[in-house]
Amino acid sequence: MRQADVQRKLWDQAQTVARGRLARIERGETSAPEQVVRILWMFVGLPAVRR
Repeated sequence: MRQADVQRKLWDQAQTVARGRLARIERGETSAPEQVVRILWMFVGLPAVRR
């Protein structure tokens, strides 16, 4: 496997984890400081926090 493929796979895994955490926060299953939520939104490339 090429280095670029490995990096893309790791990036995709990290994005999946971040999206899952954001979904749990939005459903109210867990909480996080506002700064953490903003960083997660920036990391997954979605619009600013909708709060």
